[in-house]
Amino acid sequence: MPQLAKRSCMCLCALATLALLSVASTRAQPPAVTLQVRVFDGVDEVTADSEVTAYVTDDRTSALVATFASESHSLELQPGIYDLQITMDGIDDTASVKWYKHLWIQHYPDELAGHLEVLNLQAVFGALLVRPPAEWLDNGRPWHVGAFLTEGEGRSGFEPVESEDLRLFILPAGHYDLRARHGARELTREAVEVPAGRTRLIHLIP
Repeated sequence: MPQLAKRSCMCLCALATLALLSVASTRAQPPAVTLQVRVFDGVDEVTADSEVTAYVTDDRTSALVATFASESHSLELQPGIYDLQITMDGIDDTASVKWYKHLWIQHYPDELAGHLEVLNLQAVFGALLVRPPAEWLDNGRPWHVGAFLTEGEGRSGFEPVESEDLRLFILPAGHYDLRARHGARELTREAVEVPAGRTRLIHLIP
């Protein structure tokens, strides 16, 4: 084979190899996760008054600033472990900063619209999301759920902070019994742990 033709062949092979590696890398990269962040101060929501910035855990070189729209901050992130920085404007042009570290952000099969993190400025609080059986949402009839302290004194319960398909509770960390009702049907879930500083999702199953 002439030397020029041989070199041309080698170049074409190298280009083809690079193209295959590029395609393989693209295919191997998982799709981004839509992260939604809401911020509370105790039971009061302060999402609109806060700024959210995400960093890959232990890496402060690349900041990803969230966009606020409607009721939450939104970010498109590759699955991984992140640190979130919450900045709140204070009086006299001061600002307070709080960190939430080592949050595992990934695709969850029961979170179709994206991953929601509810962060609380008070460390003793956590968040609980309750999803009803799918058939409870199909007929348009209202459903109700309450949270009761496991082995607590009395039976006064906690109500969700909003009445969407997913019911959101802002609760002091602890264990709770859930009682859900849809017409004459009732479901219970006992001793559900609500961890401090984290968001827990519970799917009620008949």
